[in-house]
Amino acid sequence: MLEVPDGATVADVARRLGLPADLAQVVLVNGRDAAPEQPLAPGDVVAIFPPLAGGRTRRQDPSASRDGRA
Repeated sequence: MLEVPDGATVADVARRLGLPADLAQVVLVNGRDAAPEQPLAPGDVVAIFPPLAGGRTRRQDPSASRDGRA
């Protein structure tokens, strides 16, 4: 648990955790999307996720031979 002063925002929490301000993040407060300037209330639960990347990579067809000939 992280104690923050009254009037603290999501951005204040990120700063206290040492997260770079310019890092795009997915932020949730109590399970809902939140802006960095959103003020927090006592008991709020903040979740901060790093940028996510990825997706499906192209897989080679196992029936194709290594030299590209079928």
